[in-house]
Amino acid sequence: MSQWKDFLKSAQKQFMYGADFVSATTKFEKDALPDFQAFLELYLLISTIKDGASGILRIDATWSEFMKQIVYFSTQCFEEVHLFQPLVSGSDSDEIFLILKHSRTSRKDYFIALNSLFDNVPKEDIFGFLKSDIPNKFEKDFDNAKSLFLEIKNKTLLQIQKYMSNDTEDNLPRDMEKNIDLKLKLAEWSLPDV
Repeated sequence: MSQWKDFLKSAQKQFMYGADFVSATTKFEKDALPDFQAFLELYLLISTIKDGASGILRIDATWSEFMKQIVYFSTQCFEEVHLFQPLVSGSDSDEIFLILKHSRTSRKDYFIALNSLFDNVPKEDIFGFLKSDIPNKFEKDFDNAKSLFLEIKNKTLLQIQKYMSNDTEDNLPRDMEKNIDLKLKLAEWSLPDV
């Protein structure tokens, strides 16, 4: 968070024509605002990547207006943007990955404006960065993605709770269902082996 300018200079020297792929999956600092950090990582990603290249950005699923702006801005910089949470994240994780495919040349138009934003505004005061409204269609798509994400998360947690409980109608330990592969379920739910 404090050395990003040095990192950007170093990366641009090392990859003068841009990197083929960038993965921004850093661990969030304790006192950092997750949306601001995700925004800074996106800026570093679009600043160092080649035209047509792809990247991955790990963010916290805050579902805030700021997060919505970050995802929308990503769609302006890349031809394809997908929200993804791998099974290994765990059912209680709020991390989400933006899969960013085929960077657009037009993303370079944003560098100067964003650079001055990072230079002139304290991070504690940034709760968004877009001046114009986000299109209604994107707003609906974002809200649908949020609902689906939370619905899947709730279903998974209920599944885990039901499976790990020994309660049955007659209060006897239930037999493991024959069609459940315990090792697979433990891997899916990121639980330790029994």
